[in-house]
Amino acid sequence: MESFIKVLITAFIMSCVLSKEASCESIPECHPAKTCGNCMRINPQCSWCSDVNFTSDVSRCDSKSFLKQSNCNKTIGRPSSIDYIENAALQDPVYENDDDEEPIEQAVPIQPQEVKIVLRPGDTQTIRVGVRQVNDYPVDLYYLMDLSHSMKDDLKNLHTLGSLLATEMKKITRSFTLGFGSFVDKPVAPYSAAEIIQSGNPPCTGCAPAYGFRNELPLNRNTTLFDQKVKSTLISSNQDDAEGTLDAIAQAALCTEDIGWRNESRRLLLVTSDDTFHIEGDGKMAGILRPFDGRCHLVNNEYAKTKYYDYPSIGQVNDVLVSNNIISIFATSGLEALYRNLSIALQGSTFSQLRSDSTNIVQIVSSKYREITESIQISDTSPEGTELRYRVNCSGEARWLQPGEKPECGRIHAGDQISLEVEVKATKCINQRFEIYPIGFERHLQVHVEVICNCSCESEPDVNTTECTGGNGNRDCGVCQCLPGYYGDQCECTAENEENQDHKLNDLKCKPDNDTTVLCSGRGECICGECRCNQPANAGVIISGTYCECNNQGCDLANGEVCGGPERGECVCALDGRTNECQCRPGYTGDKCDCPTQTESCRANNGLICNAIGECKCGKCICEKSPKFTGPRCDECVALQPI
Repeated sequence: MESFIKVLITAFIMSCVLSKEASCESIPECHPAKTCGNCMRINPQCSWCSDVNFTSDVSRCDSKSFLKQSNCNKTIGRPSSIDYIENAALQDPVYENDDDEEPIEQAVPIQPQEVKIVLRPGDTQTIRVGVRQVNDYPVDLYYLMDLSHSMKDDLKNLHTLGSLLATEMKKITRSFTLGFGSFVDKPVAPYSAAEIIQSGNPPCTGCAPAYGFRNELPLNRNTTLFDQKVKSTLISSNQDDAEGTLDAIAQAALCTEDIGWRNESRRLLLVTSDDTFHIEGDGKMAGILRPFDGRCHLVNNEYAKTKYYDYPSIGQVNDVLVSNNIISIFATSGLEALYRNLSIALQGSTFSQLRSDSTNIVQIVSSKYREITESIQISDTSPEGTELRYRVNCSGEARWLQPGEKPECGRIHAGDQISLEVEVKATKCINQRFEIYPIGFERHLQVHVEVICNCSCESEPDVNTTECTGGNGNRDCGVCQCLPGYYGDQCECTAENEENQDHKLNDLKCKPDNDTTVLCSGRGECICGECRCNQPANAGVIISGTYCECNNQGCDLANGEVCGGPERGECVCALDGRTNECQCRPGYTGDKCDCPTQTESCRANNGLICNAIGECKCGKCICEKSPKFTGPRCDECVALQPI
């Protein structure tokens, strides 16, 4: 049987060499797996043999080619793969006529649009992505203005802002909408004066009562209406310096239908103020303890829950801006460091210094929009358990980005395209969806990730099959999963439970002493108190012994071969079952089988062995009975030797 196994292993190795397939090799890392699911999680190259009739001494978990060469007729090992589900070509928006303001076909700024990736834990797949800086892309600009009393002069200078912005933006896009919103602060003490709130009177002459956020004019193309709305809007006032800016930004981003954000547009939120802003936790001063819930609460175009919820955190504001594809532009007079740092904390945001009377607002919008469109920034929402690595090609210069480095290409013009590769790696067993997207565009790349950590056959075992020793277990992916009280490959061993003393005694039988912790010398499995040795893939090597401590290559060499070579002897386990020794074939003896037992070479001319005065050892005479004779046969007289 052993010689037959050697022949099989030798034939297998030769076939691998001839086919030049690295996967033919055994993968020792796979071997410890006891279940199909565990096999899938160890190494992307591991496969599981689910063949019920698989009786080889090798592990059921190994490379697919090795298992097939070991006579496994059914393997499980779904490889990693990528499927491009939606892959429309990049394009600019298509307009039917030159004077149309709405496209008949939307822009495609990213390709592909949807992929499905199947991954083994630790494996990777690469998505090849193209991004286009779209020409004539629709733009929605919502102007969100601080209308506290200190902004009174700014409001007066914005009465013709709509027409000026429209003129400037038409140089960039034919499809432009403009909206207007305003904010002050929560109309409760101490943010507003208590006596004014109680009286219901305006806080100043010609002023409106304080409010949190108001949607003055939803996004539309009527710039004249915008100017009229700005002219009719009243300034207001609050008690402290800080404003409810974050409240207003969150509502303007979340209330998409009320504001009028279009589905396919670049969404810009222009925020102007001349003072600082309240942050999460400041609501405690007014006894407002409920954290902001991240929802739209506009009633009749006014923030109805301003007295109910605390101010949002900067992190919450970032989340609502990102999830709604809104780029914020902060234009403030003074407090440059504060708003510059805020813009850094908000993805895609930017900052510019506003003149004290807001007269440079059109120049700010125009210049910042051009800055936004002169670069392409890529972001993603990859979840924990996946790792993304980017290789970005900007102007023909491709390179892999370092960890933490943002995927970005500058000096981009309308109509330019860039390419990138996104290497996706699974580090945990997850089935999730995430997005890769160019900041500021509505279209995202949807990435579905399925990580293979289990086998379908594990969920549908053969219950109480007779193949597992008369129903002592369920066959699961070709292997018996034993019922309580049984264990072993075929559930042939009995024990009441894993803590049963008999089971422990069985394990003790697979160790040479109590101080040893490893069963079967780490070279086999303990089955019912006996070691079943695993045989390595190396041709000619056989593991044996009571504790799998012996191998047929572990004896001394003679003439450069183990036990002098197969003609003289073989390396076997000694009687103690724990060490190796040479077992010599007839005609040889000695610890290395290096000593021939034949005596013909010791026969003297008189026919006597060693002339009857010596002993023949290993085919040579040792002349020790008479000092008068010497030579290889003890028949040469010492006295006759020449002096």
